Amino acid sequence: MKRALLLYLMSAVAVLLNAADYHDVARKAGKYFGEGEWASAQALYELMLAERPDSLDSYAHAIVASAMMADTLRMTDLLERSSEHRVGIYPLFERVRDISFAIGHAPVYGSFLRLAAREMPWLSRPVDAALLEYYLFRNDGPMIVEYAGRMHRGLPQDTGYLVALGRGYMLCGDFDMAVKQWLAVLDIDACDYTALLYLGNYYADTGCADKAVEYLGRAYSVRPTPYVRERISRF
Repeated sequence: MKRALLLYLMSAVAVLLNAADYHDVARKAGKYFGEGEWASAQALYELMLAERPDSLDSYAHAIVASAMMADTLRMTDLLERSSEHRVGIYPLFERVRDISFAIGHAPVYGSFLRLAAREMPWLSRPVDAALLEYYLFRNDGPMIVEYAGRMHRGLPQDTGYLVALGRGYMLCGDFDMAVKQWLAVLDIDACDYTALLYLGNYYADTGCADKAVEYLGRAYSVRPTPYVRERISRF
């Protein structure tokens, strides 16, 4: 019923918006958004969507404004409508992420991804991949372990997920499990620079000189950077 009422109102105001300057409405919406007037901004983005229902940018801004008001029902509705109008889910994720980070509210992006996973379970894998990147950015060890583990179980030969899993365990303080993941990476690709570097730095920091030189030396042979050379020189 609420959805039907919203669509009716949108259809009604679309006639008015056609006669108005769309760009002027966009300017006002941006002004309200920038000032944190979330309800006013959200209302104007709805007007814009009534006129241009496939606008990626309007959906993304409306979603963030709704999230700032903790309006999950509106966020869900916007997500469904964006899908109906063939707005790409990956570009939508990226735009919501960029806007959320730009206004200093990165958790909005995480909450939106979790909502997307709940409302659109058939998108679970791309959402999980996006959440993994988000938690890597946040250095959230437990959540990195959870989502890297999920992705790894789906693609066990993907070294990127194993590297991430090791990082997650490291952030959790479980260094034995972290080392286990990085060694598993080398079983798949003996020249994986990131795994070699993690192992070399771990053994250097724990005083295992022989192993530090071994793994840092292998990393240097793959990618001879000044940083790795300097680390080796300490031994």
